[in-house]
Amino acid sequence: MLELGVGSGAQARVWLDELRSLDAERGTRYYRRLQYLMGDYSPHVLDRARQAVAHHAERVSALVVEAPRPSVTLGFLAGKAFLVYISNVYDNLPTDELACIHGRTYQVETQ
Repeated sequence: MLELGVGSGAQARVWLDELRSLDAERGTRYYRRLQYLMGDYSPHVLDRARQAVAHHAERVSALVVEAPRPSVTLGFLAGKAFLVYISNVYDNLPTDELACIHGRTYQVETQ
């Protein structure tokens, strides 16, 4: 599983706690095979999120993701991720985008 924009880590904690509980209840042995990747552009945010899921440390990895070009960091996951969870990410990215067309620079206002 991959979560982008992990914030406080609260959502990761909910996912992991619930998956572990369901696994124990149903005996699926899924949780022990799970790898949860937390991705964010901020190392500080990742450190805080890691603390929130410390009791799942064996199942969790953190990646600093280049927000405008996530494939630079996450390209190795192509065709391998079971679930990608993204919430409240793009509204937190820089808003100014420039385009160069025929040698002239323009500010992109719509897409």
